[in-house]
Amino acid sequence: VNIRCKPTYEKYYGWESVKGVYVNFLQTSKIILLPIYDMPTDEEALNIIQSHTHKPVIPINARKISKFGGSIHCLTNGY
Repeated sequence: VNIRCKPTYEKYYGWESVKGVYVNFLQTSKIILLPIYDMPTDEEALNIIQSHTHKPVIPINARKISKFGGSIHCLTNGY
């Protein structure tokens, strides 16, 4: 699987953003939650992930939370 990762390398209060990093998704036994960022590459990432699974892929807008160096998987770590 080749997903174009286009990190923006923005800084926000000292945190390096992960905006544009699609591999920080969460996969459960039934669904995949895919971070999207209001970027042109969002649709491509969604299509690529969906083409490699039978599970529903649900896009979650992670633009705001990605400013702090984490995304969907990081937020759910340990739950």
